[in-house]
Amino acid sequence: MRFSRESKQFDPELTVLPALICCIDVWTERAASPNASLDLAPPYSFAENEIHHSDSHGDDLHVSCPPHTTERKLITKIDWRVIPLLCILYLLAFLDRVNIANANVYGLAKELGLSGNKYNNALVIFFVPYVLFEIPSNILLKKFKPHVWLSGCMFMFGLVTLLQGFVKSYSGLLATRFFLGFFETGMFPGCFYLIGMWYTRREAQKRYSFFFSSTTLAGAFGGLLAAAIGNLNLTNTRYSGWRWIFIIEGAVTCIVSFCFYF
Repeated sequence: MRFSRESKQFDPELTVLPALICCIDVWTERAASPNASLDLAPPYSFAENEIHHSDSHGDDLHVSCPPHTTERKLITKIDWRVIPLLCILYLLAFLDRVNIANANVYGLAKELGLSGNKYNNALVIFFVPYVLFEIPSNILLKKFKPHVWLSGCMFMFGLVTLLQGFVKSYSGLLATRFFLGFFETGMFPGCFYLIGMWYTRREAQKRYSFFFSSTTLAGAFGGLLAAAIGNLNLTNTRYSGWRWIFIIEGAVTCIVSFCFYF
């Protein structure tokens, strides 16, 4: 269910989350006051901010937003707390997905002996679990909290990306690519689901555009980042430049996943 700001009423096709934020603001103010009470009666009675909801049993729910909370402030607050995090999450997921092409430029196929269609097989196997487990992933997203499920998946595909830097054979590469697709399967539908829950249809279109722009950034700067890592002077190590592309980018993803959890 959503909140329709035009009619100030709940519409079955819209979401309830903005109204819940209004409730949180109200209860936070009441808890901070010296004479705070635990009852749920709203301290404000402004008609233009009042929300009416009638559920299937005919019960009326009245929720009043505090007068200092306007629609624009509410949407701006949601924008800063939701969209940047989802963009960074999907940017890193897309970067970890496509960095195998940059690694191949720096000698992946030659060192692992990928002849014939072996390199193409490593690319294709990623999409097998990625397609099969998208729906189950969103079901689990509803069972767990989004910050738990998405940050957990983010940590796991970052770890798999890091482990790609240590593979020594074609079979090892296939295994890591398969599990990379398995753990990345929830990123795209999960982010779409969250944006659809927080915004109305009219508002969501612009947010989807910002979300998709993160993949453009990954494509634009992924090659530059890989070139910088691949050309590092790491002669004192036993690992080739293409391995460090996986190791460093995977480690960054794991670190960011901890920030997203908290």
